[in-house]
Amino acid sequence: MKKKASNKISARGRSAFGRKKETIIAIILGLIGIFLVGTGVLACQKSLKRHEETLKQNAENAIAMCKKQFDQAKNYGIKLVKQEKILKEAKIALADKRFREAKNKANTARLETYDLYQKQLTRDAATARKYLKKAEAQALNTTAKNLLKQAKQEYYRGHFRKAIQLAKQSISERTDSVASTTTTTTSTTSNKSTTTTTNYYSIEGQIIGLINSYRTSQGKSALASYSTLSSRARTHSSNMATQGFFDHRGFPSPRLSGIAYSAAAENIALRNGGNIVSSIVNGWIASSGHRANMLGNYTKVGVGVAKSSSGTYYATACFIR
Repeated sequence: MKKKASNKISARGRSAFGRKKETIIAIILGLIGIFLVGTGVLACQKSLKRHEETLKQNAENAIAMCKKQFDQAKNYGIKLVKQEKILKEAKIALADKRFREAKNKANTARLETYDLYQKQLTRDAATARKYLKKAEAQALNTTAKNLLKQAKQEYYRGHFRKAIQLAKQSISERTDSVASTTTTTTSTTSNKSTTTTTNYYSIEGQIIGLINSYRTSQGKSALASYSTLSSRARTHSSNMATQGFFDHRGFPSPRLSGIAYSAAAENIALRNGGNIVSSIVNGWIASSGHRANMLGNYTKVGVGVAKSSSGTYYATACFIR
């Protein structure tokens, strides 16, 4: 009986040992599993980290590439804008150059036309004086005298060709030769006493002609010659010549007293020799203020010229509307 019991205890001990062994093996296997799982997790984390770094690097590379391409596009756009600006400036410069060339050509043509007109005007004035002098010597009847008066009026207005035509008509009106001879002597004597005044009238008429020539060359209408205004201008020129001053004293009042006008301007000049008419008008053209008066919105003009004892010519031009 005792032997059997001993065997029974031994079997139980083996059974308990086996269970412990299995437990230890299970624990070891569990630890190995945990290790393997941990290793796998670490491997996965490392892989994920490498993948994340790779993605981040790729993203940074992509951003850098985009930025580089954007900068290139921006620089290209800036270059295009600069080129467009340069091209536009070049076109403007070319257009401006062509405009200046065209303007210079137009001004040259105007000056040439003005010079030709001035020369023709001088010739017509000389011819008109010649025929007026001849008509004065031969104006013996009423018709001839009336024609001579009209011719002088046209001459003072600067209408020299019309004056020549009327003077020729006056010359053709003659009476008998005896009366003609007698009156011619008287007229000649009278003409000698007024030669200076007539020459001043000639200068005044030529100045008005050149003023109107310049106005029409600039697209402005010609001014009408106003004898009352010329008389006032002539008085001022005479005062300057005799009293030795050179300014606009007395303008607009009392110079324009009794004359109806809404706007007025005045130019004055003095010359000591040379071509008096052209130098006076060209001097006014060269001065912006005087040129503005010549081209102003006026309808009438009066010009008066006087000569001082020293030989200086004084000219006054009044413009009104």
